[in-house]
Amino acid sequence: MINQPLLRYGLALVTTITALLLMLAFDPIVHLSQASFLLFFGAVTLTALYGGRNPAIVATVLAAVFANYFFLGPKYQWTMDLASSIRMLLFLGQGILISVLVGALRTAQEQAQKSLKQLQASEIEIKTLNQELQHQVDELTVAERTLRASEERLRVALKNAPIAVFNQNTELVYTWIYNPTFDYQVDQVVGKRDRDLVPEKDALLLDRIKGGVLATGVGVREEVKLTIDGEIYHYDLTVEPLQNEQGVVIGVTCAAIDVTKRKQAEESLWQSEQRFRQLVESNMFGVAFSRANGEMYYANDYFLNMVGYTREDLKAGRIQWLDMTPPEFRLLDEQANLELQEFGVATPFEKEYIRKDGSRVPILVGVTLSQEPSDHEQESICFYIDLTERKRVEVAWQEDKQILDALMEYIPEGITIADAPDVIIRKVSKHGQQLVGRPLERLEGTTASTHVDDWGIFRADGIARPTEDELPLTRAVRQSEVVVNEEWVVQQPDGGKISILCNAGPIHDAKGNTTGGILAWRDITERKQAEERLRQALQKLTFHVENTPIAVIEWNRDFRITRWSGAAERILGWSSEEVLGKPLADLHFVYEDDMQEVTDVCERLALGEEPFIFSYNRNYTKNRDVVHCEWYNSSLRDTNGQMLSVLSLVLDVTDRKQVETEREQLLARERAARTEAEAANRVKDEFLAVLSHELRSPLNPILGWSRLLQTKKLDEAKVTEALKTIERNARLQAELIEDLLDVSRILQGKLTLNLSAIDLSTTIQAAIETVRLAAEAKAIHIETELQPGSDPIVGDASRLQQIVWNLLSNAVKFTPSGGRVHIRLQQAGSQAQIIVSDTGKGISPEFLPHVFEYFRQADSSTTRKFGGLGLGLAIVRHLVELHGGTIQAESPGEGLGATFTVQLPLMARVAATSQRHVLPKQRPNLNGIKVLVVDDDPDGREFVAFLLEQEMATVITVASAHEALTTLLTVKPNILLSDIGMPDTDGYTFIQKVRSLPPQQGGMIPAIALTAYASEFDQQLALQAGFQKHISKPIEPDALIQAIIDLVGVMAIPE
Repeated sequence: MINQPLLRYGLALVTTITALLLMLAFDPIVHLSQASFLLFFGAVTLTALYGGRNPAIVATVLAAVFANYFFLGPKYQWTMDLASSIRMLLFLGQGILISVLVGALRTAQEQAQKSLKQLQASEIEIKTLNQELQHQVDELTVAERTLRASEERLRVALKNAPIAVFNQNTELVYTWIYNPTFDYQVDQVVGKRDRDLVPEKDALLLDRIKGGVLATGVGVREEVKLTIDGEIYHYDLTVEPLQNEQGVVIGVTCAAIDVTKRKQAEESLWQSEQRFRQLVESNMFGVAFSRANGEMYYANDYFLNMVGYTREDLKAGRIQWLDMTPPEFRLLDEQANLELQEFGVATPFEKEYIRKDGSRVPILVGVTLSQEPSDHEQESICFYIDLTERKRVEVAWQEDKQILDALMEYIPEGITIADAPDVIIRKVSKHGQQLVGRPLERLEGTTASTHVDDWGIFRADGIARPTEDELPLTRAVRQSEVVVNEEWVVQQPDGGKISILCNAGPIHDAKGNTTGGILAWRDITERKQAEERLRQALQKLTFHVENTPIAVIEWNRDFRITRWSGAAERILGWSSEEVLGKPLADLHFVYEDDMQEVTDVCERLALGEEPFIFSYNRNYTKNRDVVHCEWYNSSLRDTNGQMLSVLSLVLDVTDRKQVETEREQLLARERAARTEAEAANRVKDEFLAVLSHELRSPLNPILGWSRLLQTKKLDEAKVTEALKTIERNARLQAELIEDLLDVSRILQGKLTLNLSAIDLSTTIQAAIETVRLAAEAKAIHIETELQPGSDPIVGDASRLQQIVWNLLSNAVKFTPSGGRVHIRLQQAGSQAQIIVSDTGKGISPEFLPHVFEYFRQADSSTTRKFGGLGLGLAIVRHLVELHGGTIQAESPGEGLGATFTVQLPLMARVAATSQRHVLPKQRPNLNGIKVLVVDDDPDGREFVAFLLEQEMATVITVASAHEALTTLLTVKPNILLSDIGMPDTDGYTFIQKVRSLPPQQGGMIPAIALTAYASEFDQQLALQAGFQKHISKPIEPDALIQAIIDLVGVMAIPE
């Protein structure tokens, strides 16, 4: 039994809360809430059994409070309906009855315990008597009567108490026993040792205790724990030495009191105290103890934290009930005190405490007394639950309810909330009620079976009616299905129908059970109508896209094809089935050289900095043909600027590109021809200047000395010097004239060779002799290296000597004094090689490719150091080629000398071609060519006609563009020559009209512009207008004839 008041009432709290926790734990499994007080009866019974009546009543009250809040309807509220109130009163009555009955039983147990205490006192007395008997053995006869009386009392006491008395000899063998325990008979114990009756471990313990008494002769009292038949028992063992008459220890006498139940009760009480302490110190709720005078002497941390005080405040007595209670709650406290004094427990109630910092905390208070109401030393135990969080939740719930009400009032959506399981409409938003056009009383409170008719619901087609199980809200409530974007039709009372888009889902409680459902819907009638208009527009657009010559290709953000029109298939060859969904890189239809540009365009489209990007590139078709395409690309982006797709319009411009390419080629050829002509004119001008200088320079000493000779005032020496000077300059002029004649013959094809077998060694020696004097004058050493026995060649001896002389003459001319000239003759296979090298001026790399061209000189300025017309090497090249050979010039650079190598075929190689070089020059012939000449200037017109007729062409002349168009349709000429500056219609407009004609009517006739407008800009205008060539006036006859030949193409005939 538990005697301490705190522990008794703590037991009431522990058992009640334990029952509550067990019911909460097992309620979801076995539905204990249907038997709300089942485990609480056990808690009350245990409390009454071990704590007494008053704690049992406290347990009853606590059980009633917990059952009311957690299990009786409505749950988690303090209000009760009539049925719950009746159940509560029955439980309170039964609990109090159990408390009284079990309390009485406990009182009886306490009286038995008192008897046990008296028995223990008797035991002490017996011990004392035993000692007296030992000391009064000699007086046994005198005290026999007293002894018998004592033995009788002992026998009676032992017989009615759990005490065994026995003797053991010095070998610890039982010699006598009275009142053995565990149903042993005397003969089953006497003559045995402890090891025969109990386990070895326990026997050793007993032997140690009793052996100690035998050894010391001093008695002991000790509690021992023995295991018998698997059960543990506790004994209060008293061992005294047993002596004979001589005082010799002959054994021990023992008394063993069974205290197992007491130890179990103490253990149970200790465990109960521990559980109560753990419960209080777990701070699951607040607990405070106060004395009868109202002094609070204990509170757990939960309570102190709740009211904001510290444990030091508690010890100092600074926590006062009255100070913490606001005035408006003091009447509730007085009522609770009256109830507490009358019943020993107060019904839990809600109030507020003033915290130490002045703030308030809402709480639930339960109070009970630790003693009976009539006891003088009453202590009260208060239990507290902080309701702050619950109040916050209640406020939040109220705010959420207000928000929901406002939402249902103002949201521009249809919202419907229904309860499970019958899908009873609980709430409809104001906008939803307006959309369906029906009053709320017709909508709210209806079940699923009436929704179709009450709401006028049809399937998306607006014709078929659904069943109640097909409705989105019904599926959400009954099947916990989440419905997304389903279309339905609602018929309004006036017969009109609207399309709605529905989303629905279930509503779950904290345990995951479906308690209802919610349906959100909106009017999409206008959107449906817009979609239909969009569909029709898209259908029209698709028709136009598929039938336009412009290809339409659409890409997603990854540049995978999502649209491929019929024009795209016609242009590129792939069908839509072959390309849809594929990325750009997989098709390989971009021309390799254009891939980088296409990649750049894709990157620019992805960046989105340009809404429209034009590009041109070449593409491969499915058959690997190349087509030229213009791409007009635009990107579609979302509100965040991210690219959604790209639309490309593709135009096949292959034909146009071919025309442009041809035109560009013609322009390039024309530019090259013009550049060449300008270079030729520049060279010609430079040549004429040099020719004038070279012709005039010898004339000056010739004329000068001639006039001096005519005066006859010169002595003989001067006359001789004058004649030599005149002769030298006359020869120089003759050479110049001969070079000019050679060039003229070469250009006219009239240069002939007198062929014969020639020994090149002789020719080289002769040429050396002609330049020896000039070389000696400059102290230039000429080295010769002539291979003996070289085969002869077929050639013109004078012309071959002219070749060698020209090369040696140039070497001497351009080599400074003291230099060296080397000439070598050798045979290389079937070729004879003449190599002339010097240590002279050398040739720059820029001029080296032009060294054999007519009229070209490395230095043509007025400050040039060396004279000449620049014709020598050009003549040499032509003469070498006439002999079937080649000539090559090499030079490391200026100042490093030069080397000329001439290769001539030996006699066996030239027999077949010796006559080829004496053929006359061939010239073009325009026989059979009809030429239409358009010029408003009659002189210019007649000059061109005469020039072309001399070349055997048929010429038709007209004075205006109008006449030319008429003539063009009737005569059908082969080529058109037109002036630009003409009255009424200029040449640009005229050629554009010509190009607009069909080919069979002369639209593609070759045309040359003949005009005095000779600038580069004028030339570009003429070509862009449609002319193939532009020739500026005054006209060069050969250039005009060559241009006609280039455009028309004629055969060359011998002259």
